[in-house]
Amino acid sequence: ALALAPRLAILSHTRGNILRSAGYTDLALQAFDAAAALDPTLTDSKQNAALCALLLGDYDQGWRRYAVRGTVDARYGGLKPWDGQAAVPLLLHAEQGLGDTLQFIRYAPQVAARVPHLVVEVQQPLLRLLQENYPSLHFITPDMPVPAGLQARCRLLDSAQWFTPTGAAYLKAGAATAAMQALVFNVAAPRFGLVWAGNPGHLNDANRSVDYGLLMQALQPHAAHGIALQKGEGAMRVMQQSTRPLPDGGALCSDFIDTAALIGALDLVITVDTSVAHLAGALGKPVWLLLPFDPDWRWQLQRQDTIWYGAMKLYRQDAPGDWAGVLKRLTDDLRRFVAGDKTVLQPEPWHGAPAQRAAQPVPLPGLAI
Repeated sequence: ALALAPRLAILSHTRGNILRSAGYTDLALQAFDAAAALDPTLTDSKQNAALCALLLGDYDQGWRRYAVRGTVDARYGGLKPWDGQAAVPLLLHAEQGLGDTLQFIRYAPQVAARVPHLVVEVQQPLLRLLQENYPSLHFITPDMPVPAGLQARCRLLDSAQWFTPTGAAYLKAGAATAAMQALVFNVAAPRFGLVWAGNPGHLNDANRSVDYGLLMQALQPHAAHGIALQKGEGAMRVMQQSTRPLPDGGALCSDFIDTAALIGALDLVITVDTSVAHLAGALGKPVWLLLPFDPDWRWQLQRQDTIWYGAMKLYRQDAPGDWAGVLKRLTDDLRRFVAGDKTVLQPEPWHGAPAQRAAQPVPLPGLAI
């Protein structure tokens, strides 16, 4: 198609999507840039180029480019964008998923140190947890009015461009309830929490969620050590209809302050890429994160560790849909963990420059790369 219509921007954009999904992130970035050059109004190409830069670990370029995303909600229309420096009353607001808010709320205290007054808008399920952890900050939710007197606004993810991430924990869990303690007590030590499915409304959920039956078949020798942290009616119905259901910890959690308390009582969390991964990481709890071949930008490529959470270990698919390989490595490590080997919790540190491509990109015969 490009040979027939080389100046049709959407074709370069589609080429970029193919290359990125196949593991050629460096070439995908070039394709998205080519599409945006042909049609400057193609904001999806600009946004995807930004996500490629972030996936490649180029945060200076990535955050600057990512600012093109979306439109400003009328709720914030009277507030000017913040430049990261101006000492003005500021609204710092969540804009994406619960996991994004948990990941980037780490910067709220640093933003507060730069402005005379800060209001932080977060999703309702996170409100109690964040109020408990940051009592000096003023939190609101989207159903509350924006307080008067604010002069500027900043999307939560935009705050990342002014600060350097570390892997240190920045949230604390409260005490587990009596019901949680009883549930945990009846599970063999050491104990792990399990999440196998993300938000079904997520565009990439079909790739990032794991079939519960396949997962339990792999984990069965160690299932006596597991508790389900899963939420969501569909995913829970799958577990309850299974011949291998886990104790249902998710039923004891009405919001994230409850989930944090339950995680605090466990030794390990095993999860797909969803908000629980960010919560456990922010708490400093050891987390084993199961990733699809084409991962979200924040996990970069090839590496087993992550700059965002010091106690997190990444298990990546070697090929699209290859959960079997991931589960083989996972169960080998889980066997060692149950046997008392704590060294298996530590990810292998990444050395050198960020990887430009997946370890084994998908062959694309007929597509000149």
